Amino acid sequence: KGFSPKFLRRYADLHSAIKEATQKYIADVKGSDFPNEEKEAY
Repeated sequence: KGFSPKFLRRYADLHSAIKEATQKYIADVKGSDFPNEEKEAY
């Protein structure tokens, strides 16, 4: 996240988006909300 060379253009903050999505996934798995009958794991 801290790496920012002079030639870099930031088009999106993917670090934050991926971190938030991963935290939500972990919370769902730990809370036994995913996978469930409705959303079966393959």
